[in-house]
Amino acid sequence: MPKNREIESKTLLEEAVFKEILKSFPTKVEINQANYYFDTADKILKTHRIAFRIRKFPDKAEATLKVPANHQLQATYHEAIEINTDLSLEQAEQLIQGQGSFPGEVGEFLAQHFAGEKFINQTWSKTHRYLLDGPEHVELTLDQTSYPNKLLDYELEIENNNCKDIERTLAKLTAQFKFEINSLTANQSKIGRAYKNAAR
Repeated sequence: MPKNREIESKTLLEEAVFKEILKSFPTKVEINQANYYFDTADKILKTHRIAFRIRKFPDKAEATLKVPANHQLQATYHEAIEINTDLSLEQAEQLIQGQGSFPGEVGEFLAQHFAGEKFINQTWSKTHRYLLDGPEHVELTLDQTSYPNKLLDYELEIENNNCKDIERTLAKLTAQFKFEINSLTANQSKIGRAYKNAAR
């Protein structure tokens, strides 16, 4: 889908809790992906609260911009407008190496709002993702992510346009697995963590 509204909860977990959730619900899909994050040398996208990545899978890739929503539907969870463009693996690798221009709706948005700017790969992460059939069939995403400085972290995501479903599911999971949601664990963006854990 070229453009959609994303509403999701994001919660960092201890490894032990991550593993307990993983073995408690059926796994629907496992995915390996590499994430490459882009900005200008002076971080113009960061100043506009825009995240820009290329995500590579074993057989395909995609470029994604996450842009603040002008009119948010809720204030509890992470919310953004996603703009996506499919890429071949060859296209993705060229763009990561700084060659060529970004195609599709991603390229159109960048040309419209940031004409003349040079976007370069700033940092990366690698994620092993599990999609689970969670409570009441609400899909859970569990991500184990590694960074250039060798750090690993563990995250639960619940993406759902029904905020009540997110709220109910989180309540069940926190009660069952005894983890805490607070300012240190909630809504910590992957791009922020990738920059924090870039190689020194």
